[in-house]
Amino acid sequence: MNIFIGTVKKYCLFSGRASRKEFWIFFLVYFLGGVILSTIDFFLAWNGLLRTIWEVSLFLPFLGVAIRRLHDINRKGWWVLVPFYNLYLFSLDGEQEENSFGSIPVL
Repeated sequence: MNIFIGTVKKYCLFSGRASRKEFWIFFLVYFLGGVILSTIDFFLAWNGLLRTIWEVSLFLPFLGVAIRRLHDINRKGWWVLVPFYNLYLFSLDGEQEENSFGSIPVL
């Protein structure tokens, strides 16, 4: 959970690098939180209010960690605009030495 909170605190950080671990933990909590809130919305007949708040509030942190993850594999952040191919890119190992986007991430 500390990794998730740390990533949220870096919500407008689009430079630097993010490890696979940081990205996938954030993505898992983001996804599962959305599923849980959708279920609550369904039973309370709130028409997706909680999930919408969750998605909107975490959009920038998700975009930031996705761009930093792309930087870790030495790709420009614009690749985040290409759907589905990103899932493959996010699963690749990061560069094992400093690259043009910064030093190796700690996580």
